[in-house]
Amino acid sequence: MVSQESRFRIEYRLDNSAKIKTIRHTVSWWYDKEGNHWFTDTPLPKEFDLPKVKTIKLSPKKD
Repeated sequence: MVSQESRFRIEYRLDNSAKIKTIRHTVSWWYDKEGNHWFTDTPLPKEFDLPKVKTIKLSPKKD
């Protein structure tokens, strides 16, 4: 099993705000060669702990 750690910079804004916020987040991954799948059990950052009625849309930054 192969494991890896990725660091992300996430820029986001909530629907009712024009301000863009930035957080840094580290995710630990592991790879199952037999199933050819990557897995993580790293939770989303606490900033995304929203009520279940909210939808979070993550989009890649466009250059």
